[in-house]
Amino acid sequence: MPDLNSAFSPLCRMLRFMGQKSQFKPRCQHALLTMLLFTVSTPLLRPALAEDAAWNFTLPSQDGQRFVSLAELAGPILVNFWGVDCPPCVAELPMLGAYARQHADWQVLLVNTDSAAAAQRFLESHALSDINALTLLRPGLNVSGLMRKAGNLHGVLPYSVAVNSRKHICFRKAGALTQDDLVKMREVCR
Repeated sequence: MPDLNSAFSPLCRMLRFMGQKSQFKPRCQHALLTMLLFTVSTPLLRPALAEDAAWNFTLPSQDGQRFVSLAELAGPILVNFWGVDCPPCVAELPMLGAYARQHADWQVLLVNTDSAAAAQRFLESHALSDINALTLLRPGLNVSGLMRKAGNLHGVLPYSVAVNSRKHICFRKAGALTQDDLVKMREVCR
């Protein structure tokens, strides 16, 4: 865990300085203090812990033919929330497909945050390699609530969550995944 004193010392110094100067309005002080509290408390910045509660959901497949329940899937699972108008989301799709193909012990679920029709139009207009190795899911009625429950309080996309075989969150990442992230995820989610 990073040392919060050193990480936030410039902001703390600024708040102390502003408290000593009467020309700074309390609203500005309040905004900086809120930013500090948000940064410290947001789960997007903390690593997932093995003790995180079990996470579960059931969503319809993209084709609408079946429902997929996280609790019924075996092995470690990577769940990636993405949107068709999110360039980093689209950019990481081929890497996720290749990962699913190369790591048969993992299941990779893509949860689209757009309508099923928009996702289908996107998939039909983009030739994505290894897309068949992925399980594509519709967002369901409350995809925002599902993301919040996984720690994404602000709807950041892309957002990835990995669960171990006990369905406990063992990894989460706001923003595009890298190969290094996937290696780290495999290590911490064994």
